[in-house]
Amino acid sequence: MSKANTALAERLEYGLRQAQQDGSFDALFYEFPPHKMAFKRTQFSKRKLLYIDNPLLPKSCDVELIQRMQHEVINKFSYPSN
Repeated sequence: MSKANTALAERLEYGLRQAQQDGSFDALFYEFPPHKMAFKRTQFSKRKLLYIDNPLLPKSCDVELIQRMQHEVINKFSYPSN
């Protein structure tokens, strides 16, 4: 997407926020078969998390929000592997 296409960026952001609020984003994300398979194979319960600062992120980026979302995914799929 072109940086000049702010209308499209705003529309995409609006749609993603709406999908997050109504639960449809999570339903699609967590139930998408390739995601489910990849998360299961990752074996999060056996992994160690490393936090690395990214100086390239814009100052407006909410790093804490990103980390909370990452933890949500990890917690959802942190079950013992078979």
